[in-house]
Amino acid sequence: MPDDSEKEINKFLCQTETLNITCPNNFVIVFDDANFGRGRSDSQRCREWWGIENTHCDNHQHTLKVLNGKCKEQQKCVLPVNKDIFGKPCFGVTKYLNVRYHCKRKVRNVTNTTISFQSVDDKLGQSSTKQPEQELTIVGIVLGVVLALIGALLLKRFRQLNQRKGILRTEEIEMNIESENQYQYDYSEVTAQSICNNANQTSAVPNRLHQAENEYEVSAHVPSRTKDEPLTYDVHVSDNTYNVTETSGNEPKDDVNNTYDHFLGEQTEDKYDIADNKARQLLGLACLIYFYSVEISCIPVTIKTRLGNINGTKEPTPDYTTSVYKFYNIPYAKPPVGKLRFAKSEPYGQWNGTLNATSLGLACMQAPEPNPMFRYNGYSEDCLQLNIYVPNTISSNTKRSVMVWIHGGAYQFGSGTLYNGTMLAARGDVVVVTINYRLGIFGFLSYNDTAARGNFGLWDQILALQWIQDNIVDYTGDPSSVTIFGESAGGFSVSLLSVIPSIKGLFKRVIAESGVADSFFALTDDAKLVSVALSDAVGCIYDPITKNYNTMLDCMRSKTAMDIMKTLDTLASDIETSIRVSIPLAPVIDGQLFNDLPSKVLSDKNSPEYAMFRSLDMIVGNCNMEGSLYLLTTVKEQEKYKFNITNGIPTSFLCKHFAPSLSGLYYHHSVKVSDAICNEYSVKDNIDEQSRQVLEMYTDLFFIAPSFSILESHSNNNTYSKTYQYVFTEKSPLPFGPPRPRWYRGSGHASEVVFLFGIEDLHYAHLPVTPDQFDLALRMKDYWTNFAKTGNPNSEETDVLWPEFNTKTKSYMQLNDQNLTRNTYYNSDRVKFWLVTIPSML
Repeated sequence: MPDDSEKEINKFLCQTETLNITCPNNFVIVFDDANFGRGRSDSQRCREWWGIENTHCDNHQHTLKVLNGKCKEQQKCVLPVNKDIFGKPCFGVTKYLNVRYHCKRKVRNVTNTTISFQSVDDKLGQSSTKQPEQELTIVGIVLGVVLALIGALLLKRFRQLNQRKGILRTEEIEMNIESENQYQYDYSEVTAQSICNNANQTSAVPNRLHQAENEYEVSAHVPSRTKDEPLTYDVHVSDNTYNVTETSGNEPKDDVNNTYDHFLGEQTEDKYDIADNKARQLLGLACLIYFYSVEISCIPVTIKTRLGNINGTKEPTPDYTTSVYKFYNIPYAKPPVGKLRFAKSEPYGQWNGTLNATSLGLACMQAPEPNPMFRYNGYSEDCLQLNIYVPNTISSNTKRSVMVWIHGGAYQFGSGTLYNGTMLAARGDVVVVTINYRLGIFGFLSYNDTAARGNFGLWDQILALQWIQDNIVDYTGDPSSVTIFGESAGGFSVSLLSVIPSIKGLFKRVIAESGVADSFFALTDDAKLVSVALSDAVGCIYDPITKNYNTMLDCMRSKTAMDIMKTLDTLASDIETSIRVSIPLAPVIDGQLFNDLPSKVLSDKNSPEYAMFRSLDMIVGNCNMEGSLYLLTTVKEQEKYKFNITNGIPTSFLCKHFAPSLSGLYYHHSVKVSDAICNEYSVKDNIDEQSRQVLEMYTDLFFIAPSFSILESHSNNNTYSKTYQYVFTEKSPLPFGPPRPRWYRGSGHASEVVFLFGIEDLHYAHLPVTPDQFDLALRMKDYWTNFAKTGNPNSEETDVLWPEFNTKTKSYMQLNDQNLTRNTYYNSDRVKFWLVTIPSML
């Protein structure tokens, strides 16, 4: 190696890039300094249009801690540069990674922390050193294979003992052989994704493992160890057990108290004596390594479909009760670019060769979320893909019900890639599909003209459902038993799809979570106004004389996606102080999918929309504080109206500004309505309770009241299908949105989602998830998948029966980890206020 192998190197990497350091052989990485943040004078480095580029952001201590924890004294280090790895310092600042490091020659250590196996001869009082060392015999090899197979079978049996609340986790051991007689193990946290692919739906794996009642359970605590210090152990075979003692650091530490029962149980001396000493040593190592590595292994798979061969993976579930086949990033539509931008999506058709479906794809184009919580692989207009999760086995003789998840995000944000369907599929033995659809201006531009009617995001959803009808049988799905479910904008979407008679037959059941077609948020009147304004701002001028929308549309298609997003961001900043509570880019009445408002078509019992809607089994539900969305109100709005939402929302804001604005938007500027809202939700001399009442008003107006309108319309004398309601009241371990003020109470918007998708990932990432929350998540998965299979959330195993909703009792299920109960007529007074009192004033 040249003498300059140890020179210092300085690297800068922007977010979404990857840190990739490789030292020469026999050298390891040493980090001298690092910062995931921003330098005071680096206004142009890694500049993004939405970031604050001139703010100093010092995060070097945490950055060094992360790098040393993951890559210290390794020959190679590969890490994505993002906030999930390096944290979230300096909110709003566009950050980059600056690393200074050098490669240091590796120092061999052949004396510390060895793994020694006491031979059977020693146990019998005979010295193994008196016998000459022999080569590994054929008998030894055969015994190794047999023992490995028996070990695998017994391990499988251990995993089957895991019950509903059981959480099993494990570690991977990396073996570094420094010499023939020394084996050193480095215990480190790993992610399940590293075994097979680079998908980002992973679960962190914790450190310590102990045996109890024939189950291998894990606790995160390991005694006598600094945070950045690797764990090493001395392992001795004695009395058919592996005795493991921690020896990390300069001197032996406390016994870790980990004893692994020998996989073979009682063994006779004769059976051990079949192999020589070296065979026993290698076999012991093989069994120990197998015990760990089998836990997180995944298997590449290839299946034949009518569209072509496809590569996926088969991976164990986090609780090791079964395996799930995963097929990511399957295209269902042609890339919506060129002439297909702002047009109905077209089927993708067959692919050439074998499709690689082992990695998650990109999200659809969108602006950064105001309160980013999630990690995306990137953004692209070429985003119309879906992901499929198949439990247990893939066989032509198997047919499973299908659950299609349509994500939320105000029609502006989100991606199907964020939702890991593994445990939902495995728990309910259903096929889970998550989809992408176009968002924002790309999904919902509308000139209210034949040139661009709008609703392109909904057309994407419909095409995905058609793809599922045509192809899901190749993945064991039953096209005659499809349930669509979604939350927020996903809830609006599935509810809207249920009143489109032209797509009848694409699905059989609907679960609308925190969003229904009757909500003011489901459709918009503002799409044309925003679309024309955006087109003008980007340089595609509307001519009011010729009214030639086709020319304007062609111009919009010629612009880059980034130019459009930059312009849209500028327009958004211009209305930050507006009190308008609406979604400007959303579905519209287009004369094709929708001929009138859902409330109008459902009031006509002879309409095809009413017949379609009533033919579907349906669950409708809400969190009890959907108004947590209002916590996202901008700082500019708070400054304009002279309040700080952290301290509370005053009565004067409700009565003088908020109520009149709502009345103007939705109730023809009725002063009576504005005054009624003020009177109903005002609280004197208690700003904490007043703040909660403002959020209650938001909850009732946009979510609870329209949910009842839909439920009553669906259930009234309905003998064709079933109706159910839930109210979710549990606190989420991963609340959506900004930090909650001290006065806040209730289960916020999207709180239930993590209980269906991802609560296991939170647990393995050491985020606080209680056993009761785990139990609630399992119950909810049972309810949801039972409904998908039969139209009834209950089964023979259900201990708390979920009653049907009808117009007389208005029964619902309250979902809470401490109080899973059946009740009737949720929030009846406030529902009557919005559905009876307010309409009577107009």
